[in-house]
Amino acid sequence: MTNQQCIETSPLRSFIDEYFEAWRGSVAEHLLGYFTEDVVVNLWGDGGTLTGKKMVGERWVIPMLKNYPGNNHHITNFLEVGDQVAVEWLFIAAHASTGKEINIQGCSIYWVSRGLIRRGHVYFNSPQAKRDQGLSVLDHTHHSDRLGQARRASAI
Repeated sequence: MTNQQCIETSPLRSFIDEYFEAWRGSVAEHLLGYFTEDVVVNLWGDGGTLTGKKMVGERWVIPMLKNYPGNNHHITNFLEVGDQVAVEWLFIAAHASTGKEINIQGCSIYWVSRGLIRRGHVYFNSPQAKRDQGLSVLDHTHHSDRLGQARRASAI
């Protein structure tokens, strides 16, 4: 017989699991229900600081769900202290128009109050962003696609 410990999932961990599952569901209204009205989210790179649920929806959630419907966040590490959580994740999705799969590692730090995210910092490692420094974080057209299009256009 093996000695197995039963580890209970904390309410905060359950909340974060549900939040990431809502990303997969690709329904913006459902996903935005996890944020306070006055939420502040800082996106790594040139995504900037998004203030308020409306801006978070328009500039991050809706474009991401449109470009990457049915995406998956696989939690690789999780740490919580009080109302703050740090989550390392792997984002796997296929782009809606090109079908190209992406795998992006990232980390999010969230502050949760009364069952809602009130503040967040979202960091991610994307080789695309390093190659195309002038592109918006939400411009997910792959660099190689644009390069190939430019080459085909110049050959005509």
